Amino acid sequence: GLGVRISHVIPLPAPLPRAPVPPIERKEPVMCGVGVRLARELAGPVTIADIAEKGPLGMLGRVALGDELVSVNGVEVRGMDVRRVQEMLRGPAGTEVAVRVFQWKGLGGIEAVRLGRREEGLLVDL
Repeated sequence: GLGVRISHVIPLPAPLPRAPVPPIERKEPVMCGVGVRLARELAGPVTIADIAEKGPLGMLGRVALGDELVSVNGVEVRGMDVRRVQEMLRGPAGTEVAVRVFQWKGLGGIEAVRLGRREEGLLVDL
């Protein structure tokens, strides 16, 4: 006989298109403070120079301009560079910072409070 050869080629399926893998979003936390601007003269105390009315410290209502910031998270700040102290107050939104403030008005004395850092109502760059 006539040897008939039938070749049947089955094509391989085309590879499925790969869905692009979205990059992992690493959201940087929003850094913010407690709504206060600080000042210091020479090697003196770090004082409250401005308070955002709607910021965490302003909403507290117990701290006034000229009061002395004594410590931030247990670290005494007298004589420290104001920018360094301001950075100590800053942190991710929603976290807390513990501050002690010496009040010059009213009864005087030290006010110890925990403040939540928030974006809303803050002074520029605080």
